[in-house]
Amino acid sequence: MKNIKRIVKNILYGPLLWLELLVIKTSRKSISDVIDLSTDYILSLRVESRPGFKFTVSSIERDLYSTIYCICYLGLVGKLESIPECERLEILNYIQSKQCNDGLYRDNKLATPASEDGQGWGWNHLLPHVL
Repeated sequence: MKNIKRIVKNILYGPLLWLELLVIKTSRKSISDVIDLSTDYILSLRVESRPGFKFTVSSIERDLYSTIYCICYLGLVGKLESIPECERLEILNYIQSKQCNDGLYRDNKLATPASEDGQGWGWNHLLPHVL
């Protein structure tokens, strides 16, 4: 049980802390203010040493899932140009480098047996987000 609590704390601490801060910061704010605050957080997840995004601010390495979701968010709110064009191309190359012969995109850092069977998440779930 102690290990489960530690794992949950490590996985959820960053996103939950961000969510709590977002709720506090955005009470009585306009939707554009919320988008700006969310965009600032998303951009804080960029990995400086390599193109891509990480899961939480405390993470060190980029991963494919986080990169895809951050790019999707920035595109949906019209903030993709917040990233310089040369870096966007490097991120695109990073994403394309993860495509396998069967067309799916895989990241060994996130691979588990569940990644392959497509039950709610995994490589099959990720594909439409990439496209």
